[in-house]
Amino acid sequence: MMTREYSSKITYGINVDLMWLVLSSYGFIGIFFRPIVDYLALRLKNRKIILYSAIVIVFISFIPFIIVQNTTTSVIQSIGIGVGASMIGMYELMFKEQYTVNKAFLTVSILALPPLLADFLSSSIQSIVTTIPKTGYNTNYPYMYIWIISLFFLVLTLILLFFVKENRGLIGLKNSKNIIIQNNWIAYIWYSLICVMGFLVAFIKFSNSGSVGVLTITQINEYYKTYSSEVLEGITAYMSLLFSLFQLSSSLFIYLFVIKKDRKDILFSIGIIVWISYHLLIMFVNDSIAYFALSALNGLSYGILYNLVLGLVLTLSFNMNKITPMGIYQGILSIGTTISTFLVPFIKTNLTSKNQEAFTKNNYVINGILLSLIVMLGLIYFIVGFIQHKNKEKIILNI
Repeated sequence: MMTREYSSKITYGINVDLMWLVLSSYGFIGIFFRPIVDYLALRLKNRKIILYSAIVIVFISFIPFIIVQNTTTSVIQSIGIGVGASMIGMYELMFKEQYTVNKAFLTVSILALPPLLADFLSSSIQSIVTTIPKTGYNTNYPYMYIWIISLFFLVLTLILLFFVKENRGLIGLKNSKNIIIQNNWIAYIWYSLICVMGFLVAFIKFSNSGSVGVLTITQINEYYKTYSSEVLEGITAYMSLLFSLFQLSSSLFIYLFVIKKDRKDILFSIGIIVWISYHLLIMFVNDSIAYFALSALNGLSYGILYNLVLGLVLTLSFNMNKITPMGIYQGILSIGTTISTFLVPFIKTNLTSKNQEAFTKNNYVINGILLSLIVMLGLIYFIVGFIQHKNKEKIILNI
């Protein structure tokens, strides 16, 4: 999380016009990596070995970037971050297989806590690092400590993973009560629409948060000259924490509306309404702190919608043991992440006249597009529900 957020801050020695390439590499690697490692985990009956391998890859990818910062090494470390992010879905599936086999939404609620703790720790580290005075001509200097500290956490993760027990006989959810998707065109259209929902959630989220959010706040401050660089550094350091705090609060909504009452439709509608409200508000924001505060709404709505779709995917299985619905779903999420982290930074850094008027116009256009996609997301959700209601016997085997 620390490195992903600050990739857009490392500019010395980097071709800024290619920043879209640096940021989009993070998601691009997952398009291929996530389905492949899902297949390998099932084939080897071992998810831990995949997690071990991914951590080593991330570690190796950071070393050239720490030594020298240029566009090539920046892309390499971004790919490494993408490999690490690809393991989130793997770990979620592993957790469900080993501990909450028939409780998908409980899995989602429990696993919402670790990202918050990680963000709390990373935000504190970021805020300390950004207080280090910048000396000389290399403006990357204080931020590079974030990558060095990350190496320590990668080693710590390797050690902790050693103590995680994995019952290889449970891999593949063979003993679960998952919904088994039938082998026919209606069932695959239904599942494909669920994947499209995940694509839209990922695209919208990464178009306005993370490294793109940091870039946007920096541009707001540049074009409107609102706050000092010290205040700006504090805002960017804790924006991810605020986002994650409200994303975690969505777990309470999952518990109240899904686990206790099974009212997914109501909760999904709440998430859509909050996300629409957020994008309408940030279309007119020209203050960095206001943008920072509104990220709370972004985190809440994203948490609700992402967890609902993820919980649904975790309840599904294919009538084969070569790949899981989660593996394909995670790959499609990566497509959404890649397109958003390519398109939005490209527009923000290349298709502007580097002035306030151009920034405002692009802000209207980008958020207008995202609003239309949120509406599309809501429509697809209810189409999925309608198809399932009308074609139960044609979609799943054990209904």
